[in-house]
Amino acid sequence: MRTKGLLGFTALALAALAVLIGLGVWQLERLQWKEGLIAEIEARSTGAPITIAEALAIARQGRDPDYYRVRVEGRFHHDKERYLFAQSLADGTPGWHVITPLETTGEDMVLVDRGFVPDVLKEASSRASGQV
Repeated sequence: MRTKGLLGFTALALAALAVLIGLGVWQLERLQWKEGLIAEIEARSTGAPITIAEALAIARQGRDPDYYRVRVEGRFHHDKERYLFAQSLADGTPGWHVITPLETTGEDMVLVDRGFVPDVLKEASSRASGQV
């Protein structure tokens, strides 16, 4: 009777050990994937800017166009800006995410996320203008 209980406990312990080893292997594989992803994001965000045509070609190929720096020239349409209320992650200051349409030299329109601005800089006249 005692051997039967010990055998059951051993089987349960071995099954638990197999599950834990499997989870450990999964975590190591996930770590490698995550480190590769971080390296790719770092390379894209610090690399030379690409043109908007190159970014569109990347997207059309089914590849992920995120995190590339994109160079585009044109004219901002501040009169058509949109604002999304937000708070600064750094100190909780209320402000806005500014989305500004940009008319490219090819007359296409591109929405540009200008980033977070504090409430006092919401109006376009209070921000830097010209080529950025």
